[in-house]
Amino acid sequence: SEARISGEILQQELNSMMPVSILVSILKKKMAKEQNCDSSFMSSTRPMRFLDLCAAPGSKTCQLITALDTILAEDRDQEQKRCNDFVIVANELNPSRAIQLRQRCFQQCGSRSL
Repeated sequence: SEARISGEILQQELNSMMPVSILVSILKKKMAKEQNCDSSFMSSTRPMRFLDLCAAPGSKTCQLITALDTILAEDRDQEQKRCNDFVIVANELNPSRAIQLRQRCFQQCGSRSL
């Protein structure tokens, strides 16, 4: 379809979606647990850091950015602060696949992903 060719829709295998889904589930549980405590890892001044190795074509990276934006939006009122709450290093050694990764991240997540 045109949407798939233009990149509006990404096809992703279920087994590729699982790591991010599990990670997000763990983060949500941790956030819920720490809401009952005096201190929260979300209130830290340091951003959460993630390393995505062999990241091309970028589906998991984009899925992680979108998921983190969503769960952090629930925790924060200010949209501006969200992009400072996490850092993802998406690594790809193959130069042509690294270009594909960069293009996908830019297309799906905008300039803040670079």
